[in-house]
Amino acid sequence: MKPQEAISILMLSPCYWRLKVSQRRQLVKEYLASYAAIAVSFAGPSNKKREDN
Repeated sequence: MKPQEAISILMLSPCYWRLKVSQRRQLVKEYLASYAAIAVSFAGPSNKKREDN
């Protein structure tokens, strides 16, 4: 996810607009980090060979 996509999602919240710019930047960083962690967990192990028995 690109930062612009995260910002467009976060802008939907009225709470976003109450934050200072520095707080918004931090929120975007945290949002992107949590999104990346979830994306990795759903991707699973991609480099392992599958063994069929």
